[in-house]
Amino acid sequence: METLQVNRKQIEKLSIVLNNSRIKIFEYLVDEDTLVVYNNKFHIEKTIAGYMDYIDNKSKIHPEDREKIKQIYKEAKEATVEIREFGEDGDIKHSVLEFTKIVNEDGKLTLIGSTRDITEQRKQEKKLKERARKDSLTGLYNQVYGKKCINKYLNRKKPFDSCGMIVLDVDCFKLVNDNYGHLFGDKVLARLAMLLKEVFRDNDSILMRAGGDEFVIFVKDILNIELVRKNVELMQKIRDLQFGKTGCTITCSAGCCYLPENVSGYTYDQLFENADIALYKAKERGKNCYVYCDSLQHFSSMIAEQEKQEEMLEARYFQNDIVATAFEIFEKTNNFEVAIHLLLKVIGVRLELDRITIVQTDIKDREIYSDYQWNREGIPKVLETVRHFDKEDFLTVFNDFDENGVFVLQHDHMERYSESATKILIQGEAKTIVCVAMYCEGRYTGAITYAVCKEKRSWSNEMLKQLSEVTKIISAHFAKNQVMNHVYQGAITRMEHDTLTGLISFGRFHEEVERIILANKTSDYMMIYTDFENFKYFNYKYGYTLGDQVLKDFAVSLLEKQKKNIICTLQELYRISF
Repeated sequence: METLQVNRKQIEKLSIVLNNSRIKIFEYLVDEDTLVVYNNKFHIEKTIAGYMDYIDNKSKIHPEDREKIKQIYKEAKEATVEIREFGEDGDIKHSVLEFTKIVNEDGKLTLIGSTRDITEQRKQEKKLKERARKDSLTGLYNQVYGKKCINKYLNRKKPFDSCGMIVLDVDCFKLVNDNYGHLFGDKVLARLAMLLKEVFRDNDSILMRAGGDEFVIFVKDILNIELVRKNVELMQKIRDLQFGKTGCTITCSAGCCYLPENVSGYTYDQLFENADIALYKAKERGKNCYVYCDSLQHFSSMIAEQEKQEEMLEARYFQNDIVATAFEIFEKTNNFEVAIHLLLKVIGVRLELDRITIVQTDIKDREIYSDYQWNREGIPKVLETVRHFDKEDFLTVFNDFDENGVFVLQHDHMERYSESATKILIQGEAKTIVCVAMYCEGRYTGAITYAVCKEKRSWSNEMLKQLSEVTKIISAHFAKNQVMNHVYQGAITRMEHDTLTGLISFGRFHEEVERIILANKTSDYMMIYTDFENFKYFNYKYGYTLGDQVLKDFAVSLLEKQKKNIICTLQELYRISF
């Protein structure tokens, strides 16, 4: 067997050192692309020709480490590098490789290397790190590391991600320690920590002991209703905890804070402040309960305004989705002025907007103006006077509407618009504006703008679709109200016929009836009023296109059955015959 030319006594000494240090020796022949591995007695253990291909196809080196080790071999560099390898049992092994470059007598390069197994060392380091991260009593993350993990997620939070925080506190825990002793109190906290791990067992939860008997639960990618459900489940299980024959039972109070998909830029401290104030309110209410806070502003400075806004609105307006709420408000409010102001306020408060403006457009005179606007307290009004626009600017804006009649503007991304268009579109310190087109009988009549002034906001496709549907409802009622007041965008004259059904318009019908009455010929006529019951739900369920077809078919049936002196009309002209 081939052997390196080394003194036998030296080999024996070196063999002992290599065994104890878990070091193996190898050399790489650069020009031949061959690796030679030696055992501890410096006998050749194996030779691998074509080693670069071997690394890619047959070696047990971790795929993520292969390129860096190949680079050392190719460039014949003197270096020290750590790599991972797969062991026989599939576990990851860690090794440190050290390379020294030498030039042989024939001028060829050789890398002399050693590899040392440091797997146990890395395992010990990992255990020490875990101990430094974990609370020794509960096994949950300690406050320092838990806060670091939460801030790391918040800094990288994507616009469409949501998250929630629960701050949990054991009620009257001092009495538990006083009555049963601190050792028993520690058992209670450890048991509670096990329960937290059981309820929030998935990888998207960060559990930490904030200190004493206070715990923080942070959950990524969760819906607000699911956060509440999890919290209710947790509190019920805490009430059911049994502690042997002691008869001791515990309850907890909790404060929940939710950060929805449209919001970013928050830190752990800001979320904790929200949740902690909510916890304090739960304590004030008698403990053993939770308070849920979903304010998008800093709770301490904005909660008063938020509560004031919500106190003025009935609770049912926050239970259904905004589309169903819009239908309900228009159905149960006879006065259009009252209904539109109420609906805009409900939408503004629910979606935490700063301003909603119904922008009316007169294309002929190139004017825009607004008669209806909702503003949060402290937010300036816009379009208080008529503004003029250029045809080119209008076409640019109009072409930006998508298939749902929606586009989103960000204040720092207005390059495609002219300076005059930007001044019209971004008003009143707005940072983000959702523009949704309004149509009447296929005619563009303006848009509703939903503005956020205090921060940039991203919007999910689902929410944009809801705003589109709500805008259609508002647009329909808005058009109906204008017709009933003989105003059609402030400039359009009375129509003779309904373009949808072909029947005469209500204005024309009204004139014809008055003429008949003045001519004293009422005995020759009778008046029939028809109305589709709950037609709005038909539109909502099957869509306006099918609803229009029903109205057309009904009109055709009237025309087919009419007699000579019957004047037919539909009072509800604009696809809102509810």
